[in-house]
Amino acid sequence: MSALFGAMVCITASAEVLPSWAVGTYKGTFVNWCEAYDDPDDIGPWYSSSAKLTVGQNGKISGEVRFGALKGTPQGAYVATSSTEDSIVLSLKWRWYEKGDVDELCLIELILRKMSSGVEMEYVDKEILENKSENPYENCPVAGTLTKTSSGSTDGTIPAEWQKARTLRGVATRAMPNPVVGIFELKCGKANKKTGIAKVSAVLTGIDGKKKSYKAKSVDVRGSIVAVDFDSLSIAINGGSFNGNEGLPGGLSVQSAAVGGNWTGRGATVAVDAGDMSMFAGTVLADLLPVNETAGVNGGKWSFAKAASVKWAKPKKGAEPPEIFDEASGKGLIVDTSKGKTNLSGLKLTYTPKKGTYKGKFTLYALEGAGKSTKLKKYTFNVTGVVVDGAGYGMATCKKPSVSWTVTVE
Repeated sequence: MSALFGAMVCITASAEVLPSWAVGTYKGTFVNWCEAYDDPDDIGPWYSSSAKLTVGQNGKISGEVRFGALKGTPQGAYVATSSTEDSIVLSLKWRWYEKGDVDELCLIELILRKMSSGVEMEYVDKEILENKSENPYENCPVAGTLTKTSSGSTDGTIPAEWQKARTLRGVATRAMPNPVVGIFELKCGKANKKTGIAKVSAVLTGIDGKKKSYKAKSVDVRGSIVAVDFDSLSIAINGGSFNGNEGLPGGLSVQSAAVGGNWTGRGATVAVDAGDMSMFAGTVLADLLPVNETAGVNGGKWSFAKAASVKWAKPKKGAEPPEIFDEASGKGLIVDTSKGKTNLSGLKLTYTPKKGTYKGKFTLYALEGAGKSTKLKKYTFNVTGVVVDGAGYGMATCKKPSVSWTVTVE
């Protein structure tokens, strides 16, 4: 094993302040190309081994690498010899130890790289870089590439925000014409004082009112940024804010946002984006849909006008025939908006500021049949939605026929 070690280069160890993306625990596989090799023509590497190293913001690196009885550990503090926005090179002393055989120090480099898929660490023997041999068997390199799995402790203390249970709230989006798909809540538990471990779970409440729960994960919170993975959804929590995504085209993205709260405007305008109406029998009375229905605000909630009276009937004696009128039957479309009953579709939405959700319904009217067989048909649309950053995003759904339209509140 002596071939592992070359001449020592002296460095002065000192603590460095690293960016938060570099601090954390890294796991992966190391390989030793020369251990037990006895034929230059053999193809390595030899002795694959798992490794775990934790980079602290306090200038120290902990952890170890093992090849059977051979153990490698970082020694002392590291020195950042070069850095860019997305990469940092750390130089430090390393000890290889095997009882009864090896007990030597060498100089190594750890190269930390911030990539789109995460953060990686590459282990490189400094002596290999200096010798630049074309034949790796002459130097017997040990090499490894590790992946950051969690944010580690910066100084071993638990941040104040993790010393009590809390809920962080935000918005969930997808890359679509109407990107907002719901609100996302992270339920962060109180961290264990000794281990720094806290449980984090999540709930996605869609604009359709349905909920999806993410099972709790145990994470080390002793760092400026805490990483938690819910299957393909990777989230970074930084103090009181968070962001993350599934890393897939069209996948779910989440980030902190103001959810719910009292509606601060003097009024709220509801717009239903009515799409295809061909699925409804007869003629849809589009003028009666809540295209821009205005609600008042009372106690931070919405207050709508009374529903208008809509019916297919004979006008009162002496009254002018309505615009839509059948002479054969003497009946027509009568819309009564007297006494403040100006809400043509009967739209009513109940907004709950504390939850940041709203729900309700409205009526779509259609005339079916002709002449004396004409009838006024009513279709009920159920509305659900969420309020994020002072605006409402939702959907209106009719079961029969199956139709869904976008609803916004401003």
